[in-house]
Amino acid sequence: MKQNLKCIISAAVIVIIIAAASLVLYYKVMKREENRCWNTLKDSAKSVTSELQMKFQDNITTLGLAANAMIQEDKIAPEKIPSLHLDVFEENTLFSRIDVIYPDNTLLLENGTLEPLRGDITFDDIASRGEHISTRMNDSETGNESVYYFLPVEKGGETQAILTGVIDLTILPDVFQISIYNGHAALCIIDSNDGNYVMDTWHSTLGNAYAEPDRAPLSGYQDINLKEEIRNQNTGTVAFQSETNGQDTYMYYTPIGLFDWEVLVISQKNIVFSNLLYLRKLMIFVGIIEFFLLFIYFAWNLYTANQLSRSQKETSEQLKISNTLIQCVTELSSDKDINISIQNLLTIINQYFDSDRTYVFELNPEKDILTNTYEYVRGGVSVQIDNLQQVPISVLPKWMESFYRFEPYYISDLEQERGYDSYDMLKEQDVNRLIAVPLGKKGDPIGFVGVDNPRQFYDDATLLSSIQFFLTNSLATKKQQEQLQYMSYRDMLTFLYNRNKYIEVLDSYKGKTLEKVGAAYIDLNGLKQINDNQGHEAGDTFIRSAAHVLSSIFPENTYRIGGDEFVIMVHDIDASEFHDKMTKLQQNMQQQRISISIGFLWKDSCENLEEMLKEADHRMYKAKKAYYQTADRRTHNH
Repeated sequence: MKQNLKCIISAAVIVIIIAAASLVLYYKVMKREENRCWNTLKDSAKSVTSELQMKFQDNITTLGLAANAMIQEDKIAPEKIPSLHLDVFEENTLFSRIDVIYPDNTLLLENGTLEPLRGDITFDDIASRGEHISTRMNDSETGNESVYYFLPVEKGGETQAILTGVIDLTILPDVFQISIYNGHAALCIIDSNDGNYVMDTWHSTLGNAYAEPDRAPLSGYQDINLKEEIRNQNTGTVAFQSETNGQDTYMYYTPIGLFDWEVLVISQKNIVFSNLLYLRKLMIFVGIIEFFLLFIYFAWNLYTANQLSRSQKETSEQLKISNTLIQCVTELSSDKDINISIQNLLTIINQYFDSDRTYVFELNPEKDILTNTYEYVRGGVSVQIDNLQQVPISVLPKWMESFYRFEPYYISDLEQERGYDSYDMLKEQDVNRLIAVPLGKKGDPIGFVGVDNPRQFYDDATLLSSIQFFLTNSLATKKQQEQLQYMSYRDMLTFLYNRNKYIEVLDSYKGKTLEKVGAAYIDLNGLKQINDNQGHEAGDTFIRSAAHVLSSIFPENTYRIGGDEFVIMVHDIDASEFHDKMTKLQQNMQQQRISISIGFLWKDSCENLEEMLKEADHRMYKAKKAYYQTADRRTHNH
């Protein structure tokens, strides 16, 4: 009786410890995943902010080029402006048109019409503020909500005219189509000076943030005065309930760093925390299974305690199975990398069976092949994982019959495999005895876990059968994580690396000295004309064609960082090889009738990759400028 009571108490303690450890693990995993979801929202906002900064800075640079052309070519007077072809500078920018304001308060429109300046602004007022962007106002020509970027044109120390880039706010949502959360997020830009929305994919019309009613925060979140946060150009997060659909909504706000504008990225709970919600369901499900297994374990210990007097050896063996099963479940439920957990699991199984080799094969049903993906071998036993890749299922016909019935497969003596291709394969590996259990579900196996030459429990597949569900689930989770990682680092149009991967690579190289480095900045010429004349589908085809050429020469070193902008970063490459590849790249682009502007350079040693990329970018802009000048001359001559 005392012995039975000891067994019951021991089992109860183990159950309590495992249950407590599982609860702690659940809390830690959920907390880490929640933080990761928050970081994803923040990183997405930072990525959008960087894109906005780059796009607007490019437009300002283009407007500056137009101003320099006016001064250097002495084409400031209204009658000389048409020969400057401001529409060329307007191409590939956000500006719907470029106007010129003169000291007599007259406005020269892009079509050559000279008319009085609108009454609410004057030349002197604008000139006194220098280069700046306006607040939101109705455009006098189109009636659309617009903002104006004013750039004084100075000559001889005096402002002779003011170049005005008109940005039609109705087109901004089309220009900045954010892809975060697969498009299930809203992007807003607010002018913190007056609260006016400059861009808004959240509401149906452009309004004013300061005129909107305050929103009560969700329970557990700090009550933040969002209007003051925007006015003070702060960074932070807020959570509230949507008045439109009643869904919990999350917002990350941060300044752009230009024009006193603030960016807001808004998405709903089921989008921001989709992985967390899925993981929570999965953990609850695993918890139910674990509770069920612990219940079985506890009940089993009661049974073995009652049978202790009749068979101490049997009780010891069953207890070992239970303890090993707990070890396996705990290992697969741990917070470790899945690959490490599976490898540790094979170690536990190998020790349990006292076997030579324990392994996992995964099935590719489309190709009817099996691949050895994980293996553990004891000391002195040969490693076979490299020799067991792309194994046709026709080699193991009897095995697969059992697996499709979802039954274990036993080999008690190698002679039972004589006459099959598996005989020679097993004999070469010195396998005489084997246990294998399918993974997946009945009729649809995804692979199997096997044990070679078990020295104990060789006729009992209970342990393997008990863990197959958890191992199957771990393999499925691994594939999902690999798919998510692939999607987060790949551009879905071209399948090149995207800006996220580009930024991560740059961050990883900070503070490091790279040897034999090549870098290139590439911009496609004529994309806007293709989009305008043939449609965006043709433009996407144009981009994909260029990406195909890039990936054929630099398959793992090319990044699409913007609509038609690409970057190449490669190190440990000789100068001659790099320049040969760049020559081939340009030749292949020409053969495909793809016009590009490119800037590239090679360094024997690079301590700051970002500065090197900036130099490549600068060279690309020179090439782009030369391209437009050539195109302008052809148009003029024509």
